[in-house]
Amino acid sequence: MSEKYRVAGYVKLAKLWERTGVESIQYHNDYFRNKYEGDERMDLVDVYVDITGQKEIRKRPEMIRLLADCVNGRVNCISTQTKAYLAANNREFFYRYAGQYDRHHPDTAMDAIVIDVNHFHMVNERYGKTYGDDVLHRLGSRLREIVHLSGGFACRREADT
Repeated sequence: MSEKYRVAGYVKLAKLWERTGVESIQYHNDYFRNKYEGDERMDLVDVYVDITGQKEIRKRPEMIRLLADCVNGRVNCISTQTKAYLAANNREFFYRYAGQYDRHHPDTAMDAIVIDVNHFHMVNERYGKTYGDDVLHRLGSRLREIVHLSGGFACRREADT
């Protein structure tokens, strides 16, 4: 078996959760620990709970800590509980990550591929979910083959809505 993924659990909560911060943090820590307990492919490294209410990454200490852990290799996979809360937007996250990586690893080449298949639900509607799942499986397998050559990994951004 290849090396396990080093997973970070990330949650961004609205500022109003600050009142119950301790309970919220404990709940999310428990959630991620239970989710990855005994997983043969993934080890939970840490849980990052952001309760700042800020959109900009630079104003979110837990996001900064997560970025640093990604850059230094402590984390190589991020799991979120809430869709679209990983960063102010995905583009900002990847630009900031790439900048941090370049600063800490100037002599290391790095490629990133982000694929967003819009309106994929139409494939499922027209040809059926089994066919759609097969298409996604083949696409994912091919992407994993490609990025494996450079030591990278592939993941799905999110489901189509």
